[in-house]
Amino acid sequence: MAISHARRTTSALLSAALVTSALAVVQSAPAAVAAETIQCKSSAPIYAGLHDGHFRAYQHSEPETGAPQWDPTQHGGAVIDATMVAGPDGLIYTLKDGRVEKRRWNGTGWDNGGTPEVVATDWGGWNNTPARFRVSADAKGDFYLVTDDGTLWWHRFHASTKTWEKRVLDTGWNKYDQVTTSGEGVIWARNPSESNGRLYRYQYHADSQRWLQYGNPHGSGWNMHWRILGAGADVLYGLTKDGEGWPGHPAGSEPNQIIWYRYAPQTNTWQGGSYNGWGWNSGWRVVAAPDSCKWVGGTVPQRPGLSEGVDRASSLVQTSDGRVHHLWVDPQGGLVHAKQRDLVDPTATDLYTVPQSQNLTGGASLSAQEDGRLLGLASGTNSSILSSLQPTKDALFGVGKDFGGFTASSPTVVKGRDNLQSAFIVDGNGEIWTRGQNTVNAELRPWTKSYASFPGTNPGPTPKFAARAVTAVADNGAIVVIASDVNGQPWVANYYGNGNFIGGWTALGQPTGTTLASAASATLTRDGTVQLAARGTDGRVYTKRQGTDGSWTGAWTKIHDRTFLGQPSILTSTGGTTFVVARGTDRFIYETGTTTPGGAIYRTWNLVRGSDFPEPAETDAGVVAMSNGNWVLSYRNEFGEILVAYATTSGSSVAARTASAEATATPAPSFTVKKTKR
Repeated sequence: MAISHARRTTSALLSAALVTSALAVVQSAPAAVAAETIQCKSSAPIYAGLHDGHFRAYQHSEPETGAPQWDPTQHGGAVIDATMVAGPDGLIYTLKDGRVEKRRWNGTGWDNGGTPEVVATDWGGWNNTPARFRVSADAKGDFYLVTDDGTLWWHRFHASTKTWEKRVLDTGWNKYDQVTTSGEGVIWARNPSESNGRLYRYQYHADSQRWLQYGNPHGSGWNMHWRILGAGADVLYGLTKDGEGWPGHPAGSEPNQIIWYRYAPQTNTWQGGSYNGWGWNSGWRVVAAPDSCKWVGGTVPQRPGLSEGVDRASSLVQTSDGRVHHLWVDPQGGLVHAKQRDLVDPTATDLYTVPQSQNLTGGASLSAQEDGRLLGLASGTNSSILSSLQPTKDALFGVGKDFGGFTASSPTVVKGRDNLQSAFIVDGNGEIWTRGQNTVNAELRPWTKSYASFPGTNPGPTPKFAARAVTAVADNGAIVVIASDVNGQPWVANYYGNGNFIGGWTALGQPTGTTLASAASATLTRDGTVQLAARGTDGRVYTKRQGTDGSWTGAWTKIHDRTFLGQPSILTSTGGTTFVVARGTDRFIYETGTTTPGGAIYRTWNLVRGSDFPEPAETDAGVVAMSNGNWVLSYRNEFGEILVAYATTSGSSVAARTASAEATATPAPSFTVKKTKR
């Protein structure tokens, strides 16, 4: 069937067409964002593989306005008998029998005579009708694919190495029957089961690995189209099904019409519903060039840089086999893993640098997955995070991979009581971004900007946060997150996944007569409340404890008068005693603890030392409570050597968790200290 091109010179607003059309798009109030304008090439090519396999390039010359004006159709000699995916700069990919072939259409013909380059041979299952509507490429050439199990994948082909980079972005996408791109990372997905077809808009920024928008719903009635195409800058073309026609254009005489739409994300408004012709047979393979139009003048995520030093405490984890693991960034910018050598001596470690880790700074964060594998994160000076996951439990870390982020802070990763990992960062605008797992041991989803929800209450303030790592501790329900604002005041919120801090943020105030200079460390105490420790500008360490009713009305309390550097660490042993560890102004490590399990009175500060003279510290000390009731701390000296101290005390043992033990004063622990050289 020949294509018929209408020749009207004006476009109608979609809202005007709603009177007689079954397709409706809700118009929303404009949002205040950076001004953007649309910029398009001379025409937007729409490529079609006909029933007989012949190739056509139809060229809409008014993609900005939707006016029904078309340049002459170009004919290609190559036969297209496969699922087509259009990329930027005239690239055409065909998918059939597991093969992905790449050609380039130069506007009038094929480069290289149409001879394809085979770029993959393991892409089976994309040539059937349901699947071919769930694969698309964006204006950068990145592929977005939804597999039969509903997993959304991102694929990028690196031409220089002939390799593919792949990421899992989301799950649960089997509710969508069409997925198309229209701009860099902009994904439009149709749910046919909602409101006779509802579109959802997503935007993924591949370099920062962030969701800039997630599942924004649009309108109803989109099921009238058998195919929805994207030409960039949120320009969409809908090809109507048999029997569906646009107002004033009966489907009986003008079947399979093409309708133009354009969405403006900066104002959340639509233009279009413009009829542009008919004859687009539902048996054709039809795609649009995704780089035909682009938005100009908008904002994209920026790299704020990271200025944190490498004097941060190591991140410590005890795994299920009883071993303690340490992770930190060394002065050379590498990511170092220290593993307890045997099950007898927690102070004996073997050191290993994660391969190809470089240009890192700040603090590292370590967490154990449900399957026992360790996940480590650290940030580069370029604000991109390095992620490294053990390939199998107890194996050496492999080469790390880019984890995106564009962070201004060091990352924090923690495992919740549901065994799902969640990661947190602060960006250059003082906002917190989160990243978590959909299921245990799965890849972490892209970064999502956090938000506060207030069910049944009035919204409270969300502060601008300082560019320092947040603290996170898993309680019996949520993950409790503590973050400092730009004035040094800590705030606390309960995190429940998917970026959602239910109930919003609560300000924790400042100690009387001073302000806090460090971030707050946190521990979950024996009664399920959270206790904090932070250093004030006066050098003293202060603590604050959550009430049993969940409130934070108590005051900050000073722990004696010794002065310190950096950020103190805090832990609660299995026996219920809370310990605080800090680096003194004399550069030695000190500890104190509650005089009774669960108590509020602290012993005087005790110098951490073994049988030899104490060793000065160049870093803060990291800590971890062990399952046997004892605990471990570690720090590094000026030579980059790690010193591990094993603390034993009868008051912190498992046996001490009895009614009689609670009334017994907890003595200061004794330490066994061992140094491991690089």
